[in-house]
Amino acid sequence: MSALSDLLTFLREKGLTVAQAAGVAGNFVVESKLNSAAYNPKEGAIGYAQWEGPRRLALQQFAASLGEKETNPDAQRRFLWHELNGSEASALAALKATTTASQAAAVFDQKYERSSGGSRALRVAVADKIAGTPWTSQFLDGLSSALPDAASEVAGTASGVAGAVGDAVDSALTSWAKPAMSIGLKILGGATAAALVIVGAVHTVKQ
Repeated sequence: MSALSDLLTFLREKGLTVAQAAGVAGNFVVESKLNSAAYNPKEGAIGYAQWEGPRRLALQQFAASLGEKETNPDAQRRFLWHELNGSEASALAALKATTTASQAAAVFDQKYERSSGGSRALRVAVADKIAGTPWTSQFLDGLSSALPDAASEVAGTASGVAGAVGDAVDSALTSWAKPAMSIGLKILGGATAAALVIVGAVHTVKQ
């Protein structure tokens, strides 16, 4: 299974709705390209959420208690839930109050990631695509692998990012989606896509 399908399955098993799980996933796609080993040396941030400072130390300690390294995907998923039921309980409460992927992505960014907000529209856009598409293993695996490549290849221009991310979603849908859905998913908007983050380049979770 892919990092995306593993995350979505984990969150659904914890009781989150499809929309709420997609909101979290949309944030992590932008934060780290869903790479549990993603590292920003400038800020010392690591993982799916780009944990830094005391929160990264807490992740390290939590992972160690499981006999794992901080970059272990399962340890990071479990640490996410640990935070949401502890120090970040207010973020979980706000997340559970949402009813759409757009709301969930925005709330999770504001309450849990606490980013600058500069890429919030893109987080919302990615979450909407994830929530609005049947979660077949083919789609999830394709999106999980294609989005990071698209982001890395065209990070320099807004229009390039918009087109490449749209193409990544398009590719994941190719073998089973209706043409109208495929075309619609390509429209992310240049200004929105300009905020796409290459691993840790703009923001990380804040204390």
